[in-house]
Amino acid sequence: MDALTWNRSRPAAQRRIVTAVSTVAVGLLIVAALSTTVRTAPPGLVRADLTVAVAACATVALTVRRAGVGAVLAVLLVALSPVATAAASFAVLYTARNRPFRLAAAVTVAGVAGEAIQATWRSLPDLPYGWRLLLMAAAYAALLGWGTWAQARHALLVELRERAYRAERDQQRRVAEARAGERRRLAREMHDVLAHRLSLLSVHAGALEFHPDAPPGEIAEGGRGHQDLRRRSAR
Repeated sequence: MDALTWNRSRPAAQRRIVTAVSTVAVGLLIVAALSTTVRTAPPGLVRADLTVAVAACATVALTVRRAGVGAVLAVLLVALSPVATAAASFAVLYTARNRPFRLAAAVTVAGVAGEAIQATWRSLPDLPYGWRLLLMAAAYAALLGWGTWAQARHALLVELRERAYRAERDQQRRVAEARAGERRRLAREMHDVLAHRLSLLSVHAGALEFHPDAPPGEIAEGGRGHQDLRRRSAR
């Protein structure tokens, strides 16, 4: 199971926790950005920023559930207001961490485009347009790289964990096979020893049968040998 499959199959409880924590964190950043626009923007833009702020908070949960849809909405909102920058940044980072790189790169480009559109009609007096666009592009690229690195690291850890599990399982299988082989070897040795002793008993019995007139001492010696062989065979 690779990292993408694991992320998509996360339990619902864990997804709810991620959604709640992410929404709170992004919401705090949106409130901070909103407090700045309230002091500097005209009343009409403030009302628009409030609406965008609420919508941007809603995109966080949507991004966790459906990264593509939530990320697109977040980068569209960032073209309208700077208060949506936190939501768009989260969309880039989350998509890069949990989805294929192609989708994450597309979201990153769309986010930079949204920032470029926003900067054309909501400029900053102390920051030229070119420098602002360069800084935002660098920030989005850093988020893309961070998320991609985190996904690759997680995939490596999952692979190493699976390799360790397979190695342990193979080791247990080899130990079981070695024990079974040792039991088979001991069984063959016992069978060979028993067959050899039985053949000796047959030889002695045949000798007594063909020489019934043997001296009593030899017969008694043969009987003792039979008893000794029987005792050994019973062990």
